[in-house]
Amino acid sequence: MFPTLSSAATVTLKREFGHEELVQWKIPTDVNHGDATTTISLSLGKKLGRPPRDIADVLVKDLSQLAEVEKVEIAGAGYVNVW
Repeated sequence: MFPTLSSAATVTLKREFGHEELVQWKIPTDVNHGDATTTISLSLGKKLGRPPRDIADVLVKDLSQLAEVEKVEIAGAGYVNVW
């Protein structure tokens, strides 16, 4: 699901943090949380000992450059929501 987002996020996390796991996206149950959401920043933050919002911020900057992305935001402790 969401192969373009997964590929772009995976490339960003590998480049910035050395993380090589494919980023998984889910469809949020609340439409106010976008069309896709991921918690990768929370799990990666725990693995790397870094604040999840710092990791999410890097994803937001890169994913917002994609033509098919209308908006990207950080929610809560480090969820990344995409429209």
